[in-house]
Amino acid sequence: MQGSLYNHPRVVWLILLLIVIAGFNSFFNMPKLEDPHMESRIVQVTTLYPGADAERVEAEITEKLEGKIREVPEVKTVRSVSNPGVSLITIELEDRVDDAKPITARLRDKVSEVTDLPAGSSAPDFSDTRIYAHSAILSLTWHADTPINYAILGRHAREIESKIRNLAGTDFVDIIG
Repeated sequence: MQGSLYNHPRVVWLILLLIVIAGFNSFFNMPKLEDPHMESRIVQVTTLYPGADAERVEAEITEKLEGKIREVPEVKTVRSVSNPGVSLITIELEDRVDDAKPITARLRDKVSEVTDLPAGSSAPDFSDTRIYAHSAILSLTWHADTPINYAILGRHAREIESKIRNLAGTDFVDIIG
């Protein structure tokens, strides 16, 4: 059997031809989407605690929420940042998760089990990261010699938001800041 392909070059060419035909067939019959759906596996939990320093936020909010979040088996990683007055927890789900909505619902339930958050703190706010094939990110900046006027920037942001929402094909517009 050794060297049999060397002795039969027509068999080699036939096999190569079949591989090329199968490749072309697969390429042209493969389903294609212009904007493929991408499942987001990132969830952010934000909790405000005005007036508290970073250590207090860590001890009284972040650690309690992280403990409950880690009880969900589909959670891959949990990263947190405790700043003065705010706790930010970023949760990444396992790659095997196809539908993140039920797991996000379970995460919300687990977080709602934490009832001993300090007085004055806000309820944890969940933010599901939406992923799209085409996204636009705009930024407004202040380029005047005068101090920043946040009222004017906010008004311009709301005007731009209104105009973008009216564009065909726009799913959502978020203003941050």
